[in-house]
Amino acid sequence: MLAEGKGDSATAKEAFLKAEQLDPQNVETQYHLATVALNMNDKAEAIARLEKFVATAPPGTPNVEVAKSLIAALQKK
Repeated sequence: MLAEGKGDSATAKEAFLKAEQLDPQNVETQYHLATVALNMNDKAEAIARLEKFVATAPPGTPNVEVAKSLIAALQKK
């Protein structure tokens, strides 16, 4: 829903931050927090979360290449 522009970014961020506290090793949480940051127009937070995701994702983790592309695109702006 959030990716479709529906939903509440603040509520999503709160939920993913809670998930991060409960399972700090879950790299997918970083990707989702980056997505929320993008929806909230927080470029610096999005880049930081994406970089953390890429750095800690085990081989074969989905969305790593997407994250790398997003980092490159966001750094150009």
